[in-house]
Amino acid sequence: MIAIAALLNSSIEEVAARHHHHNRHHLVQMDKIDDIHTKDPKFAKLQEEKVKIKNAIEEETYEKPLTEEEEKEKLDKEIAGLEKKGKMVSAETKLKDAKKSLKKLEEEEKLEGEPQEKKKEELKKMIETNEATVAEVTTELTKDEAEPVKEKSEKVKELEKSLKDLD
Repeated sequence: MIAIAALLNSSIEEVAARHHHHNRHHLVQMDKIDDIHTKDPKFAKLQEEKVKIKNAIEEETYEKPLTEEEEKEKLDKEIAGLEKKGKMVSAETKLKDAKKSLKKLEEEEKLEGEPQEKKKEELKKMIETNEATVAEVTTELTKDEAEPVKEKSEKVKELEKSLKDLD
């Protein structure tokens, strides 16, 4: 206030009086508006309707605690997902190892000049099997992740729309 008084070339008391007068005027006007709204039956009914809609929205969106059965189902899904991820990691590791072994075998063939067709066929078969496993598990994981996430129900959307219309 001292800074304001200095800027306005007036005393602190004058600034305080102006400040008090300004705030007092504002509060009186707010009281008048509140009186008009509280005494208006249409406004009261509108406010009551808004509260009902907000309560209904809250009731619809409130997450109720899971039952024991739902909890078990959720846990089973998580375990199945972890098993699939483990299976995928295992298949990817085997795939890398098989590719590495095949490369090493081919290099040995070049150096020694001895064909090792049987080992090569086994490694190629292993590579195919693990590639198929990786592709299959990736597809399964993608399906699991794509499960519908709880979206707002139509009822909640309608309630929010009607609340917006009231505003």
